[in-house]
Amino acid sequence: MNWRLVGIAILLIFLILAVLLLVDFPIAQKSNVLLEQEGIMLPFMYPFGEPPPAMVPTVNVTLTPLNRTNYIVEVLVVATVWNTTKWNPKNATLVDLWVVNYTGAQLLLNYIENNGTYPINPNVPGVKTYAKFLDMGSPNRNVVRLVGLDYDGNYTVVLINPYREVDANVTLVVEETYWEPGRILPPNYVTLGFTAALAVVGLYVVVKGSEWSSSKARRRRL
Repeated sequence: MNWRLVGIAILLIFLILAVLLLVDFPIAQKSNVLLEQEGIMLPFMYPFGEPPPAMVPTVNVTLTPLNRTNYIVEVLVVATVWNTTKWNPKNATLVDLWVVNYTGAQLLLNYIENNGTYPINPNVPGVKTYAKFLDMGSPNRNVVRLVGLDYDGNYTVVLINPYREVDANVTLVVEETYWEPGRILPPNYVTLGFTAALAVVGLYVVVKGSEWSSSKARRRRL
């Protein structure tokens, strides 16, 4: 038997165990509901030349995409006519959803205020969007995933109701999902002691292996 190879194999097992003990791996998927708000009253956004534009509700939510593995944020919106609670074809209505940073929210709101209306093709100059979903709120079109999240902190959800001349009753849910890092092999006295013992045994066998092999070979010649 080549004892030196045995010792090298033991040292390889030691290295694998050391990595599993000391290095964090994404091993557990976590989901958190960051925001769940029902009964958001969303007035109709009157077109240009009609009564003054309604107030545009904004909701801030704190997201932490940096240094997270497979970080996903999804926003759910369900919209019905005010004074109704369940969606059906009779009381359904649609809304627009924007998710922007603070600067983008100010630019969007200033654009609406200064122009007196919400644009038919809502491309507002200078507004960076992490989500822009038009005609949203029905069961088949009520979830959007955010993209391009580039900082930890507050993001602003802007809701606009430009489609039916009714007040909307909106439910808004924001959920994050990510993989949380952790150790595959928990470091404790047993695992650390066993790993250290493997290192000692492996080194000893590697060092002494050549001597044992030489002694065995000499005995065979005799």
